[in-house]
Amino acid sequence: MTSLVARCSSCAKWLLCCVALVGGPACTGAIGAGSGAQDDATGDAPNDDGEPPLGNQLGPIGEPVPGQPPSGPPGPRPLLRLDRTELANTLTDLLGINVEVPSMIIDTKGPSGFTQGTPLTSVEASILVDWIGKLTTDASDKLIDLAGCAAAPTEGERDACAKTFIDRFGRRAFRRPLTQAESDDLFSHYLERLRKENNHDHRTSLRGLAWLMLQSPRFLYHWEKSPGPAEVNGGRIVLGPHEIAARLSYMFWATMPDDELSDAADRGALGTGAAIQAQARRLLADPRGALGLERFLLQWFGIREDLASIKVKSSTVEFTPALGAAMLAESRRFIRAVLEKDASLETLLTSRETFVDHPDLARLYGVSVPNNAGPAQVSLDPTRRSGLLTTPAFLASHSSHSGLNPISRGLAVVEGLLCVEVPSPPEDVDTLVKPDPTLSTRALLAKHAENACASCHRVFDPVGMTFENYDAVGAYRTMDGDEPVDASALVTLPSGEEKAVANAIEMASMVAKSDDLLSCLSRKFVRYMLGRPDGEADAPSVALARASVRSGADDLRNLMIAATTSPAFVMRAPARDEIVQERNQPEAKEQL
Repeated sequence: MTSLVARCSSCAKWLLCCVALVGGPACTGAIGAGSGAQDDATGDAPNDDGEPPLGNQLGPIGEPVPGQPPSGPPGPRPLLRLDRTELANTLTDLLGINVEVPSMIIDTKGPSGFTQGTPLTSVEASILVDWIGKLTTDASDKLIDLAGCAAAPTEGERDACAKTFIDRFGRRAFRRPLTQAESDDLFSHYLERLRKENNHDHRTSLRGLAWLMLQSPRFLYHWEKSPGPAEVNGGRIVLGPHEIAARLSYMFWATMPDDELSDAADRGALGTGAAIQAQARRLLADPRGALGLERFLLQWFGIREDLASIKVKSSTVEFTPALGAAMLAESRRFIRAVLEKDASLETLLTSRETFVDHPDLARLYGVSVPNNAGPAQVSLDPTRRSGLLTTPAFLASHSSHSGLNPISRGLAVVEGLLCVEVPSPPEDVDTLVKPDPTLSTRALLAKHAENACASCHRVFDPVGMTFENYDAVGAYRTMDGDEPVDASALVTLPSGEEKAVANAIEMASMVAKSDDLLSCLSRKFVRYMLGRPDGEADAPSVALARASVRSGADDLRNLMIAATTSPAFVMRAPARDEIVQERNQPEAKEQL
């Protein structure tokens, strides 16, 4: 049986049938991709240090790189729905109104370890129908503007206005030009269903067209190819120019391509690595350019976006939704400040400068800030704070209901930042540690050494113990019950480097300088970029990402630029059961 994607790409009335089908389970499949036929384009400048632009290829994408062995086919490209941030940003840019996504349309942590949009359930699809209807009503004036005619055109003008609207709005919503068949189907729907059968006026009919397109998988999913088989060459499918344009805009801005990027795709001017990197640098230089790295770093460090709704206790401050929101906002500002300064991992893990605007957050840090003056830059005590790992947002995100915070915090560093694979505990082992107010956290954790948990806990418990100076919400403490806090540990990195550290500050400095952190960064960024786990076929892309950051002091923005010409970014492997055609062979027929 063909998947939803196959049915919707070949169905003559796909715009109509897929509204009902969008919530089906088949939406979890792999995505088809575009033709590999593109015009070459050039134009890129050296980096600021005079070095040539980063990337494994700056010539025509998909072609062998001189002096390098040809890479094998990259992994597949998963079919992913626009996540909540992407959906809100795209609709805001498309409709010209502020958009808030309904809370019942949810994201999840995917197999990549990063947030992704989930396939729509039937309930979510029903919510979407009503929500999109309201949005198109609120954006009526914007929709009329896109039609390029008066609000009340004459009878003779209406058809031309509708066709203009279909091409303009569809081009932006689907992130590519519509095919003639798609335009004809939409115009037929406008004329026969909306105007004649339902007797809608022109304005209402345009809203009906927008309402229909915004429920299509072409809009809701990362799927910017035109209908028709993809072209395979040596087991690889080179993404089409509009797919590459969309990948760029969503990676950097979490929204649809702007006019300049769309125009470049229309001209076929994204066919070389040099041209792609030139666009990447332009997107990065835009005020929105830091959003992609901000989203990646928050998720890589495991800082929760729902901090305002979690429940944790502290003897220092009362944890409230307002404080949780302030913690998250502070981490965002901190990351932005680092990206503006030098965009290095070392600064991210060692800086003592932050921005505080909430009185309880200031009290938690032990600093004072002006009232109602907006975020104030403050310098934190260097003996107590060191970068993102000691922010309340990170610490509260990795607090445990059991109070054994070293476990969750140690795992966040070891699994999340150092890519150590820690197996799940055996099913026949009791992993619960009974609370004992007479024992310190260190003493309670020592009980794990008495059973089969010891082999795993010795990997992450020492790192976790370095955070013992911080309570559940990240307030600094010197006592653990009746005993002085002991945050010292012998930390061993995956590479075998071992060092005795006194606390989280020394641990963060050790991690910041380690090659293990950079290697893990490379793998995790590729996973973030692809929306799936990396595999053997993605090794060239991971290696390219690693080469772009040679030390913890390197600019993280180089990582994003280099990634845009990696094999995994510009190519994919054919999906299972996908209808394709070999290069220079007659076009295969699509199955209905």
